[in-house]
Amino acid sequence: SKRVIEKCGFRYEGTLRQAERIYDGKVYDHLCYSLTRKEYQKESGYFESAEREEAMDKISFAQVARPDQIRDIVEMAGRIWHQHYDSLLPAGQVDYMLEKYQSDAAIRKQLIDGDIYFLMEYEGWSVGYSSVKVDEGTLFISKVYIYKDWRGKKLFSALLDMYEHYCRANGLAMMWLSVNRNNKESIAIYEHMGFVKEKKQITDIGNGYVMDDYIMVKRLNEGV
Repeated sequence: SKRVIEKCGFRYEGTLRQAERIYDGKVYDHLCYSLTRKEYQKESGYFESAEREEAMDKISFAQVARPDQIRDIVEMAGRIWHQHYDSLLPAGQVDYMLEKYQSDAAIRKQLIDGDIYFLMEYEGWSVGYSSVKVDEGTLFISKVYIYKDWRGKKLFSALLDMYEHYCRANGLAMMWLSVNRNNKESIAIYEHMGFVKEKKQITDIGNGYVMDDYIMVKRLNEGV
């Protein structure tokens, strides 16, 4: 929102009239804001080393609003989820979950309900996506999926930095996510990034399938 990006240090530059038609078919104006990399670096202390700065220069995130971006996510999900889950879940569950949660219609409904999706790029290549939702004073990181060959390039670190900066700018006390209890690799990454296991959660998703997860949290304010 306008208030959020102004709190993050962005400056208003102008308005583009009737700039874009998005997923709901409506045409919207764009308010244009800017923040230079040097301004952000000074404001947040974002870069910790020259190596980290070089890596971050290659990474970008685009908020999803257009139908073609939704189609890109549907296509990526079909590939990445099988890479990620085929060894962890029963046969048939991945395809069931893709239809239930990552079809074109499902994503459109999530966007209308307040979920925010981002496409992730590395040196101009689409390499993954993520989605979040503000939930009762916290930020729920619903999805983070990156193609296997593009992992290890600080993409998740950059994404988490963006989410954490958003939380601090908006007074959100905590980030949290769910992760399959057998997904030891992802659990280790989340723990390295400051998340801790809060509880176990089993969710019935229909058709005889369940999600057997840990809820992991990262608290951003003391006493929360």
